Amino acid sequence: MIFPQMMRPRIAAPNFDLITDGLINRWELVDDAIDSVGADDATIYNAPPFVDGALSCDGVNQYLAIPIPGLYLNTTVSLTFWLYWISGDIPTRNNTSSGGTIPVYSSAGKLRMRAQGLDSVLGQSVDLYKNRWVNFVLKSNGSVAKLYADASPALSVTAGSGSVISPMYFGKAGAASTYSTIKCRDVRRYSRELTDDEIADIAAGVG
Repeated sequence: MIFPQMMRPRIAAPNFDLITDGLINRWELVDDAIDSVGADDATIYNAPPFVDGALSCDGVNQYLAIPIPGLYLNTTVSLTFWLYWISGDIPTRNNTSSGGTIPVYSSAGKLRMRAQGLDSVLGQSVDLYKNRWVNFVLKSNGSVAKLYADASPALSVTAGSGSVISPMYFGKAGAASTYSTIKCRDVRRYSRELTDDEIADIAAGVG
């Protein structure tokens, strides 16, 4: 069953000093999937609940679909989100089954990212990023995509030139019917590269 969010009221979560420069979209996921900045409301599938200010997906068939028009890593852009990754290898991916963009995934037990069809080298053990809240930031200067975890550089890769098909899924491995058990909240898209200081503020909950 599909649960569109178009008629829900736009309720902003409390902020300290929200970084608004270049902010195009923000899906707070406190109690709905509305875009509180732009007009690209997300859609939730199979009734994942909102629990303690986050969307919770069960790893069976629940997931979130976020419109990502313009999320091309061969342009200047940033995507930031909070993820509580419990199980599954691909907790978030754009609408592809091969290639595309995968902000974070597990490969041979290591953290990895894919930027428009090009994979990074293997990072640290994926267990370091599971079963706790982690703030991930995927940003690009138009040629190199970088992934940050809790404000620390984690991975980088030259951005490919492949297509990025909307939407970006959370809890579902792109076009494949493979699911992950996760919680997610406060997904944002910026039209520019976030600075290291801004990334640190977001991870600290003050930006």
